[in-house]
Amino acid sequence: MSKVFLSRTQAAKRVGRCAKTMRNLAARDMGPPFLKIGDRPAYPADELDAWLAAGGDAA
Repeated sequence: MSKVFLSRTQAAKRVGRCAKTMRNLAARDMGPPFLKIGDRPAYPADELDAWLAAGGDAA
């Protein structure tokens, strides 16, 4: 089974934040785990959901 990856914009929508917030969280090493594919971040959907379940970006 292949892994599903989300773009920064897609991940931001799933988290309920804007893409700029996701970029800022990544810069501060406080955001969900992601990979770089070329020069773009790719967020594994399952790891994004786990990050949210663990209280990630609690507003």
